[in-house]
Amino acid sequence: MKSSCMRRVLAAACYCFLFSSLVAQKSIPSGYQGIVMEEGSFTKTPFVKVVFVLEKTDIGKQVTTDENGAYRIDLKPGRYYVTATHPDFETYATAPGFFVVTGKGYHTGNLFLTPKVFPIPPTTVLVLRHAEAGAGDDPGLTAAGEARAQELVHAALHSGVSAIYATQWKRTQETAQPLAARLGKVIVVKNDMDVEGLVGEILSKYKGQTVLIVGHQPTVPMIIRELGGKPIPPIEGHDDLYIVTVYAPGKAQVLHLQYGAGARVL
Repeated sequence: MKSSCMRRVLAAACYCFLFSSLVAQKSIPSGYQGIVMEEGSFTKTPFVKVVFVLEKTDIGKQVTTDENGAYRIDLKPGRYYVTATHPDFETYATAPGFFVVTGKGYHTGNLFLTPKVFPIPPTTVLVLRHAEAGAGDDPGLTAAGEARAQELVHAALHSGVSAIYATQWKRTQETAQPLAARLGKVIVVKNDMDVEGLVGEILSKYKGQTVLIVGHQPTVPMIIRELGGKPIPPIEGHDDLYIVTVYAPGKAQVLHLQYGAGARVL
């Protein structure tokens, strides 16, 4: 009798232990948590859609990262593959079964996304030396120079110029003035030696547009090189017109033309 009673007590105790263990297991949340970051810079990326799909099924569950790039998702035990998508990044995807949920709490899974490379619209820059000028510290154009400035109107009037740049010297501004007047543009004046600043401003403010720059004998090659074009031979006359097409950061194609009366044959 005592033996039978003892067996019942032990059985009840085992049942209670198993039941409490099962309840405890069910009460432990499980899944994955982590941070989604930009590859290389480790910048936390918000609003990324992260999807966990159970291996060998179509059963999926998704979560979106918060403003700090963090996510947490509750998952049943199993093996999962993961995708992460965002408009500015390449899709992140793992092999099936790469993420394993054991049912014993949250595992850490940080994800690293590769930024997309968006093609930029080509920017066209017309670069030329000022027309013929007189002598002195800050000379204006000669009669021949004024005639060439009028020829520039014919050469560039229908090229879609959005902005016209010249240096602080009269000869560059007077070269650009007839075209600026026809187009209703105000000439933007920049220091002749700030080539880097000039090019940076044009490529940021006028991306995908056409801009004309009137420079000087030594600065025109510098401008073309800063735009990404190959080095050009030294400039000799006043009839050179370079059409620089910037198609990628630091990369450009250069077309060399002449304009105006008495243009040289190269």
